[in-house]
Amino acid sequence: MSRFSARLTEYLELRPNFGKLPDADRVGEASLQGHAPFVTMYLAVDGGRVREARFEAAGCGVTIGAAAALTELVPGKTLAECAALEVDDLIAAIDGLPFDKRYCAHVVLAALKAALDDQSGADTASS
Repeated sequence: MSRFSARLTEYLELRPNFGKLPDADRVGEASLQGHAPFVTMYLAVDGGRVREARFEAAGCGVTIGAAAALTELVPGKTLAECAALEVDDLIAAIDGLPFDKRYCAHVVLAALKAALDDQSGADTASS
């Protein structure tokens, strides 16, 4: 029996939305106090909603799979809905995670929150 869900494994193998997003309105980065895993989350926002999300990550497969899952979870959501996401929401999206790997989901979610806080290229429409 695998330690990780089939859903997480699929996200890791396919890596949907991996890579920079050239027209990102918001970019956020997170790590474990400057150590791996490293995650960068890119968001394109229109009218206060996430239109597209992409990521880059350096770390274990759990981090990469969780980041890929998050990029499919947030499109269509308002910025407020994205800000309200909890680590348990992300873990549910990948059908669970062993306790000793939860920190990966925390780093991925922290990158999203950092992107939401980024106002450098922010969408001008209200959220």
